[in-house]
Amino acid sequence: MSAPKPDPEVHAVNTIVQALRPLDTEAQQRVLQSSLALLGLAIAGRAQSMGEIGIPIGSEAPGSFASSASHKPKGLTELLLEKKPGTNSQRIVLFAYYRRHVEQLETFHRQDLKSYFAKARIAPPANYDRDFTTAVSAGWIHEDDANSYLTTTGEQLVEGSFEGERTYSAQPKRPRSKSSAKKARNKTQRRK
Repeated sequence: MSAPKPDPEVHAVNTIVQALRPLDTEAQQRVLQSSLALLGLAIAGRAQSMGEIGIPIGSEAPGSFASSASHKPKGLTELLLEKKPGTNSQRIVLFAYYRRHVEQLETFHRQDLKSYFAKARIAPPANYDRDFTTAVSAGWIHEDDANSYLTTTGEQLVEGSFEGERTYSAQPKRPRSKSSAKKARNKTQRRK
């Protein structure tokens, strides 16, 4: 009599665990997030992801990626439509917020957030570094190479839907002097 064939789901879980074991927690989370994204899947709730494949709930390793939420996470475009950031610096802060709250990734490198413009189907800014630096200067992001993170101020800004912040990126025009305003009026009158 031959041995029973192993369950392919249990085999897959064992294979994944063995592959991830040598990596640190953050690297494990990045690999899992990338794998799920490539498969077009979101992180399932804890009961669904563990209990349904025969792994007792509560037996996950510390730092597990499983979410205890029973609802689907917000998509990036959905979050952009809800929060309505008005500048590229605000969009960058929203991307850091999305990484933290949806993807469960606390830290990032400056360039990690640039790819979210493409994910959101938004043209990347012409000067991404300037816009990122603006977010850092405003205190919304703390920059520390690959250990950069969203600050409490940045988190509150996104949760408040950027209330009270300027929603345009151009500097306001300086008022014209009386003589330049007069010249502009004369020029307009000559055209008529």
